[in-house]
Amino acid sequence: MKSRIAPSLILSALLFCAGAQANIIYSDNFSSDTPALNEAPSGWTIGNGGTVDIIAPVNEWGLKCESASSTCIDLDGSSYKSGLLSSPNMALNQGDIYTVMFELAGNQRLNQTDIVTVTFGGATVILDLAENAPWTTYSISAIPTKNETTNLTFLDSSNNDVGALLGDVSVDPASAAIPEPGTCALLGLGLLVATLVRRKGISAR
Repeated sequence: MKSRIAPSLILSALLFCAGAQANIIYSDNFSSDTPALNEAPSGWTIGNGGTVDIIAPVNEWGLKCESASSTCIDLDGSSYKSGLLSSPNMALNQGDIYTVMFELAGNQRLNQTDIVTVTFGGATVILDLAENAPWTTYSISAIPTKNETTNLTFLDSSNNDVGALLGDVSVDPASAAIPEPGTCALLGLGLLVATLVRRKGISAR
């Protein structure tokens, strides 16, 4: 019996790998939000009886957002009470690994350390940010023990109208069953080589 590796099998394997990498379920860089004081960015809510500010790339306080073309969020608004900034709800699957990436910087104005608490899916990280702390990418991961709905929250402890700055945010689920990019490349290459060897063997007969 002749064994064959169909080109469609190679294509299916590569499509599976490509699909496995396109995983981001939520992202926001706040670029579509209109700068304003004591306002929540679109889709987000504010709790804790406080506020946040949406800061323009060019502003009267000389604050520098992550990029020159996007807005950023001052996590302690202009009401002398930091708001609990909460993202839209997200549905999480049991056993999947979810990684949140977010950009934070110091307040850039006042010589104080801002303590920012970040929560997601039962996981919590507390970050101490000095006034001059540069824009840095941080992450937090969670593995739900059951299917659940949760959101991502940020809370600054300062309560004095001067808070840490928040930039890009993204949530990326990566199931343990999804192969790494290198595995995908080896899978596709192996199938291709097997096909070429098979064809060479047939031609030699």
